Amino acid sequence: MDDAEHTFFVCAKWNPQRIEVEQCVGEALTPDNILHHMLQDEKKWNIVSVMIQKIIETKEEDRITVTYKIAHILGKRGKPFSNIVEAVSMLDPRNVDKYKQLPLSRRTITDRQHELTQNVIKLYKLHKIIQNEDVYFSIASVKSTDKTDSAQVLYFIRALTKDFQCYEELLALGTLTGRTRGADIFENFKELCNKSQLNVSNLVSACTDGAP
Repeated sequence: MDDAEHTFFVCAKWNPQRIEVEQCVGEALTPDNILHHMLQDEKKWNIVSVMIQKIIETKEEDRITVTYKIAHILGKRGKPFSNIVEAVSMLDPRNVDKYKQLPLSRRTITDRQHELTQNVIKLYKLHKIIQNEDVYFSIASVKSTDKTDSAQVLYFIRALTKDFQCYEELLALGTLTGRTRGADIFENFKELCNKSQLNVSNLVSACTDGAP
């Protein structure tokens, strides 16, 4: 059961956060001793509070992400709202029951599908704009590693048209396996440019997060 006690004291997903706090307080956290440690001094209070806040925020982000995924599945397959259990089963067939607490009303799914549609339209317009010869742009890339040890690179674009209309958006997500040197990211970016039909000669500047 994914209740508060399981989340903060048992769930393996939060082991890194829990271990960090336990190293500070000197013992394993339990429902019986957590308040005792928090009341000992301000430092321990803050450390435990930050852990709890991070876990709550991450869980809420995960809940929201799942609602978008379910809305996407229903829309892509042309399924009515009544098929929501089927969509959940496709995401996580072994844990269907845990999604029953999610805000999955008809209105929520409709709103999520509308937001996804607007985002697709926005990206389509952006791609049409940046393919023009008179549009200059800059790129910022941020790299992180997912749980499969694959490097994920986010490419953000800022484009300026000849009439000084400015557009800022996430352009694409690139995946790197193996080495993640600056040269590897550059090759990945060139593939992105070819796929998006970007005119590299109009690239004004590029900013990275420090890849060698």
